[in-house]
Amino acid sequence: MVLVQNATGYKNLMKLTSAGYLEGFYYKPRVDLELLEKHSEGLIALSACAKGPIANLVVGGQMDKARDKCKQLRDIFGKNFYLEVQDHGLDFDKPINNAMIEFSKEFDLPIVATNDAHYLNKEDAPAQDVLVCIQTGKELNDPKRLKFTTDSLYFKTAGEMKQLFGHVSGAIENTVRISELIDFEMDLGTLKHPQVPVPEGYENLDAYLRKMAYDGMKSRYDAITEEMTSRLDYELGVIGQMGYPGYFLIVADFVRFANEQNIPVMARGSAIGCMVAYTLGITTVDPLSYGLLFERFLNPERVSMPDIDIDLADRERDKVINY
Repeated sequence: MVLVQNATGYKNLMKLTSAGYLEGFYYKPRVDLELLEKHSEGLIALSACAKGPIANLVVGGQMDKARDKCKQLRDIFGKNFYLEVQDHGLDFDKPINNAMIEFSKEFDLPIVATNDAHYLNKEDAPAQDVLVCIQTGKELNDPKRLKFTTDSLYFKTAGEMKQLFGHVSGAIENTVRISELIDFEMDLGTLKHPQVPVPEGYENLDAYLRKMAYDGMKSRYDAITEEMTSRLDYELGVIGQMGYPGYFLIVADFVRFANEQNIPVMARGSAIGCMVAYTLGITTVDPLSYGLLFERFLNPERVSMPDIDIDLADRERDKVINY
């Protein structure tokens, strides 16, 4: 398990998550040690529960392999790698904890007390049991169903954790140390607009979008009227004011790519009422000819992300995504 320590770590976690889903997915997202090493900066790693890479080897009696895994993760994360000890009253807890304490001394690795919390309170165990049955398609009276043999997988209090691990040197203290190491706050509630590099010769993306839109207007219409320029200027002003030039340029780029590759592509929905989308080649319907309203798509009085619905042919959709 990895924890984000700082902004760099958050970016690396996003890279690992994306790679796990897009490149390593097999029943579930996966990453290997090479990828972990490449994106380890700013992350704090913990050895995880009984199903973790080290504990699982200990349970299987493969102590040498467990040691090798310790060394590999220590080499990747250094002192930011912690060995976990847990106690849920399960048979394998003690041998795992004994091994973790041994490895901690052998490889000079910090140890930390953790809890494998599957539910908040102890009395929630029956509800979680029902949830597991729903997830696995089994009935409660099925003797062969997946069932946890403990009701201790809840979020324990500080007092309970001290009682369980007070005898393990550093295990409780390191829970505080990890929290002090973490210096990251999610920037929630603000929009992160997509950005593209500003082409040479342009002051900003607004200027580049204006040039692209006006060029498109000249190619779309036989004669340019004041109504057209007025509508285009208005839309460009709203788009620029709300910070969305990059979004339009990105969509226009991959729609252009799809057309060049002869991949059937079509925009639909309220974006049809946007003249900028029409001049950029994103849509194919002239909003002026049909009296379509731009405000149904993007309203300066209602702050929300524009949503250009694009349909692509299934058989070649991945080619556009990869692009």
